[in-house]
Amino acid sequence: MPSGLIYTSTAWREVIVSAEFRRKLGVQAFVLCTVLAIAFLRSLYAPKAKAKARADSSASASASASASASASNWTEAARGVCKEEKEQQEEDGRAGKVEEIARVSRLLLYPIKSCAACEMKSAGVGRKGWKYDRRWCVFKEGKGKLSLREEPRLTLIVPELDEEQNVMRISLSEEVKDASLRHALHPFHVDLNPSAQQLASWEQVVVPMYGDQGHGRVVALTSRSVSARTAGADALSPSAWISKFLGYEVKLLHFDPLGDKRAAFPLLRPPSDFESWEESKRKDVESARGIEFQDEYPFLIATEESLAALRQQLSDALRGSVEAQPSDGRGGAVLRNLEAARGRWELFGEASMDMRRFRPNIVLSSRQPFRSDRSEATAQQRDSCRSAFEAYSEDQWDELHFFEPSDTCFPGTGEEEGKEEGEKEEGEKEEKKRMEAKIHLVARCERCILTSVDPQTGQRDVQVPLGLLRRSRNLHKHAKRPGPCFGMYGIPAQVIGSDHVGHGDHRDASLGYGNVRVGQHVAVRWRSPGSDVLTR
Repeated sequence: MPSGLIYTSTAWREVIVSAEFRRKLGVQAFVLCTVLAIAFLRSLYAPKAKAKARADSSASASASASASASASNWTEAARGVCKEEKEQQEEDGRAGKVEEIARVSRLLLYPIKSCAACEMKSAGVGRKGWKYDRRWCVFKEGKGKLSLREEPRLTLIVPELDEEQNVMRISLSEEVKDASLRHALHPFHVDLNPSAQQLASWEQVVVPMYGDQGHGRVVALTSRSVSARTAGADALSPSAWISKFLGYEVKLLHFDPLGDKRAAFPLLRPPSDFESWEESKRKDVESARGIEFQDEYPFLIATEESLAALRQQLSDALRGSVEAQPSDGRGGAVLRNLEAARGRWELFGEASMDMRRFRPNIVLSSRQPFRSDRSEATAQQRDSCRSAFEAYSEDQWDELHFFEPSDTCFPGTGEEEGKEEGEKEEGEKEEKKRMEAKIHLVARCERCILTSVDPQTGQRDVQVPLGLLRRSRNLHKHAKRPGPCFGMYGIPAQVIGSDHVGHGDHRDASLGYGNVRVGQHVAVRWRSPGSDVLTR
């Protein structure tokens, strides 16, 4: 604003706000005077503002034109699924179709909330997810449950499950170098499945959660809790052991199955064919899951392809930050404070961006393409057996169907493109594979500062990966709490005809949820056109 205009507006403001002036003129005169003053100020400033706008528009036109070409694809990607992918999906007729394009790459379990992960080769699926997942948590009076958001060192507490011995072994990560701590805090055990009577004898604690509350029992010191080196008067209770490591008093809680039954958040995006389901099946999916210390849903699913895209984004940002004209490597403004990330990248490469940052339960990857010796496969079979998908394709998936690998790629739906039931050629056999498990994908996962903690070292970096995700994955900006998304929340569904037994809690033994193992093939169902999934 020009200095003359500033002076004029200041003088008018001093006159207008004068109480004596208002008393003399009265209310009507005051309003009229105010309107005239505003009109006068606009008449002074408007011509100059218009001239400046025309000049700015002319000066930025060429820069805008050159930048738009390089940034257009990246902007589309930031919306979750790029325009090209949507068009390709429509051309291929993928929407609403089931394709066996993925395989199970990793299975992860987190017995103690926000502590280190346990890798698994296979796992039974229950109504509330994996057995033992987030069954324990660390609790601080006055703060509630602790997570990596508040305490990054939790990732250095390492649980190991031994179902044969019915114990969980807890130790410190090798990253803890403090000799005095390592000497004082030897590994210890807690009961994996304490009896209902044993649980009832432990102190109960109310644990506030997101939108509801759970109940926990303070894990007591038992003869199984201590090793030979710590037995006797010097033995620490499980809570005291963790308190000594963190440097302040906390409690180790076991989820109380006899407390209030926790309900997962609702289906923000029900399956495409939800309205056609039988009433009993719909109630099974919508009713309370009985989750334990999970924040929101039983499962979080992520893909290796999406992680690879994020790693490439980090590589581009590191390269772009040292160019003559620094940028994020993709036409955007440079990302600041990448020094720590650069050091880790130079030492460990892609491993510095570990999937465990995102704490998924199931990690999927593209299946291998056709082997060269499968020359007898028809063109139609090759097309229907697509074995690859792009980064963030999971945003557009509706369901996951898990099968054991076989030579056929048809996912057991009983349908083949172009052929109705009963129209099979003579001698042609319909190939059906038994579905081992089924998961509905119901919401995108908004990521928070928890992902900034390196799961290996416990060190925090506010830029990686959140700074990257905010550039590429800030979806649903109209939402009340917009945030970058990575991964999909899922809830298990009963598998009709499954002879596998899932698990439940002490009151409700859930059956028919099947098993998942590393190496299984996964058929995905693509969402119908225009049916976007919401963000939780």
